[in-house]
Amino acid sequence: NMVRCFLTPLKKMTQVLHVMKPAICIAFFVATLVTDPPRSSPLLWILGISSTSLAAAFALQQKLFMKVHEKETVRIQREMTYPVLYDLLLRLMQSISSLDTVLLHSGAITYIIILSVRLNTTDIFGGTPFDLDFGEKGYGDAQNTAFNISWTSFGHFIQGFLAVFLLYPSVAGSLSRLLFGEGTGGIGNQTLLKRPNGSVLLLCQLASACLSIYPFYSMIKRTKSKYGAFSRTSHLNNTTEWVLGYVLGIGIGPLVDILVQSRLLSLAGLGDDSTGDSECQLYDVATKLTVDAPDDQDDSSVDVKYGFGRASEYTDGIQSSVFKVVRVLSTLLLGLFSASALVTGILMGNSWFYDEKNMRSIEYLVGFVAIYFVCFSVTLFVAHRSDIV
Repeated sequence: NMVRCFLTPLKKMTQVLHVMKPAICIAFFVATLVTDPPRSSPLLWILGISSTSLAAAFALQQKLFMKVHEKETVRIQREMTYPVLYDLLLRLMQSISSLDTVLLHSGAITYIIILSVRLNTTDIFGGTPFDLDFGEKGYGDAQNTAFNISWTSFGHFIQGFLAVFLLYPSVAGSLSRLLFGEGTGGIGNQTLLKRPNGSVLLLCQLASACLSIYPFYSMIKRTKSKYGAFSRTSHLNNTTEWVLGYVLGIGIGPLVDILVQSRLLSLAGLGDDSTGDSECQLYDVATKLTVDAPDDQDDSSVDVKYGFGRASEYTDGIQSSVFKVVRVLSTLLLGLFSASALVTGILMGNSWFYDEKNMRSIEYLVGFVAIYFVCFSVTLFVAHRSDIV
């Protein structure tokens, strides 16, 4: 009972945050715009696109929800209805792996908070927050600013974007069908209704993990070269570029989710006036989303398994040893990324002040460590409550 009393308010809070997510992003974007003077074009563009994308995804999701429940009377084999298919698609679009999700998001959110605190501590380090200017590097070596016009900045940014974007099953599932889809696509031979290529799904999962490793590499490199001045190294601006790519990815990813869901429901006959045709289309889409062979679905005692964009759903087309190796390697790489956020907080707390005799700030060190564990715990809880675990 005590655990339930604690978890219930937390669950309500996460639900409210989920609903308010577009509004929060738009408010943050507006606050950035009205800052005098708004000079950071990359920050404005990234926040603007991400906010607009999230708001569009939220609006389309609500519209689709209302449309689905207006047609809930259409029913076919196995009690499949439009609301049931809608709920099924929501589950299929959830993140690929609970552990991968927790490690990636907890590390990225920790980085966002730590970098935001460091960026806004201008009384110690100088700089201009909305220009993504962290002040001077080291002891006055050069200016520590993110998003200089260079391929390096773009490389950091695109790594962060793809690391989270490829983790969305809607993205991985669509790519695997578009590039090497197997079989026929049912109604009109539609690409989204083909069977996905398991190897491509596995490659997307591995690529996401590999692209998350840069902040870990950057942290190790700067620790070796400038341990005592870590809070003033280029690790800050480089990781900021990666993190803003991540922000754009979590903005566009949900929009891709809802567009794929909307297309599949459209192929299932949602919006058609003919009930008979809708029943056939609904059955066809539901059948194409099953993982089991069609012949096995006639046995009512067998639970029908559905899939779209997770490699774990299509392991029959992947060698067991390859799948296990990729899964372990992905978890290891994402674990290193998540751990790098924690270690970054510790190293920054240890090198907060310029005074070489007294560089450490216990308050910031403890605060950054606490932030990491809070982010990890909340992300784990949300993943569990979303039935991703």
